[in-house]
Amino acid sequence: MAGPGGKRPGAGRKSNAKKFLEAQFLCPWFTEKFQTGQWNSLLCDSDPNVRLNAMKYLTDRVYGKAKERVETTGDHQIELVIRRVGL
Repeated sequence: MAGPGGKRPGAGRKSNAKKFLEAQFLCPWFTEKFQTGQWNSLLCDSDPNVRLNAMKYLTDRVYGKAKERVETTGDHQIELVIRRVGL
């Protein structure tokens, strides 16, 4: 038999008020100058793994992540249709 239905404490969509307040607090000092300084410190870190991970992240942000290679097996044929519109 199913349990009782109806209103339950903690159910429903959660409020974004906490995230909004955090964003308002962070915005004034999270400036471009601050961010540049933080990235420079990561890119000049003594640990090569930190430098590599920072470069990977920044490269992905600038150029996008690399495409994943997908291999398939089987004899599936794909028909390619090229339509020219309004020449």
